[in-house]
Amino acid sequence: HGFLTKDGLKMGKSLGNVLEPTELVNQYGSDAVRWYFTKGLDFGGDGDFSEERFVFTVNADLANDVGNLLNRCLKPLLKNNGDSYPGFETPKDHPLRAIVAEMVPKCAAAYEELDFRGAGEAALEISRAGNKYMDDAAPWTLFKEGKTQEGCEVLLSIIEASRICAVLMSPIVPNTARKVYQQLGFSTSEWTDLSWSDAVWRDLPKGQKIADP
Repeated sequence: HGFLTKDGLKMGKSLGNVLEPTELVNQYGSDAVRWYFTKGLDFGGDGDFSEERFVFTVNADLANDVGNLLNRCLKPLLKNNGDSYPGFETPKDHPLRAIVAEMVPKCAAAYEELDFRGAGEAALEISRAGNKYMDDAAPWTLFKEGKTQEGCEVLLSIIEASRICAVLMSPIVPNTARKVYQQLGFSTSEWTDLSWSDAVWRDLPKGQKIADP
């Protein structure tokens, strides 16, 4: 890695500002640390650590863009459809499928170049697109209008996009990706056997049980 400063200053015992990685992991978790030092900084280049920026980056990317989106989908799906996935085949021209088709190879190419920031951004583009599609399609309105199937179809497409996002992020934040898979009802063996070939749109298995969000 390049030269690392803290809050714009060199680290040293005399300044009392030495960054203790073990303490950071114990406080925030390994995924948060991995995410910031790969996606938040340029791998191999100089960088600066700010705890304020660290917390903001992790919350914005992992908690809000990824975690919150999944909860926004699973809770109304459980409420309106029960605890298992209905059969649904996403149309080939669905906008989220198009985003996934664009971002998966972009993410793979970034990993090949050790551009972890680029890989993380490509993954986040999928979750951000999912959040936008949620706001535009407004499934809560569809449910209020009695259009239960249409509302569920909106949620299912976003959930599948979130699954693929988790696959793309798994090399950087494996614990976060595993939790996403568990929430979606996939087994431990399915997670253990996860590979890049799982980063394709395949729709959620009919009848698979959904874990409580």
